Order: sequence, then structure tokens, then C-alpha cells
Amino acid sequence: MPQAPASPVFFLSYAREDTKHAKYRELMKRFVDDLSAKVAIKMAVPLEGICFFDESSIETGTVWRNELAEALKLTPVAVTLYSPFYFNSSWCGKEFQVFLNRAAAGAAAHQVPIGIVPVLWSIGRKLPASVQAIQFKRLVRAARRFF
Repeated sequence: MPQAPASPVFFLSYAREDTKHAKYRELMKRFVDDLSAKVAIKMAVPLEGICFFDESSIETGTVWRNELAEALKLTPVAVTLYSPFYFNSSWCGKEFQVFLNRAAAGAAAHQVPIGIVPVLWSIGRKLPASVQAIQFKRLVRAARRFF
């Protein structure tokens, strides 16, 4: 029987503001569930523990909880949901920077690569210069259902 991975396979980095309304929260949960199922099937592992998806809120000035800090340290892939709210969130910026730093450190040490998989969650005016060089995936099919 396949065993669940020791740490999550991917970390979902998203802006809480993108889930304020029920239909958008449901869209995101469906996206996470579908992606988790696809990853579990491709890796031939149980669905449990595939994704780190933190639905709690971290208030300004609060120290990151242990499980969030551990997930940022151990999860090999960040799935970042690009949106105007994402780029205006200091917490999203911190999560993104942790993965950039880990990717650079891993490459320098010739370790297993750390990945960042950006997904264009909602359209803004223009991507910030800091992320323009990173190829992203458009989430067109799912977005058509709601927009």
C-alpha cells in the first residue's frame, strides 16, 4: 500500500482576500481538491497530506505558526495564485520569497530543485516586475464558470 508523503508535495500560496466571497472560496477549494487528486494519482500516493492549504488568518505582527513555518521549510513546490490581492499582500510576498530563497540555495548546493508554479488566478493590470520573468499558467477553464 502506498504511503503518504512525509511532507506536503505542494504549498498553496494565495491571498485571503480572494476567498472573501463564498463562490470564490468554493472555486479555490475545488481547484485545490482537483489539483491534489491529480498530483496524488500521478505520484501514486494517498491524497492525504498532498497540499498545504492554510485557511486560517495570520494577523499583522503574529509569528507564523509552527505548521506554516514547517510547510514553508519542507514543501518542495509552491503553487502561487497570482491576483491583484496576491501582489498587495505582504504575507504572500513573504511566502513567495521563502520559496525563491530555497530555490536559489538548493540550486547552489545542487540539491533537489524547489519549484514555484504560478497560476494566474485573476487578472490585474500588469504583473509586478519581480515576477514577470517567471512563466505562469492561466486558469482559464475554471474561471469561465464564474466570470
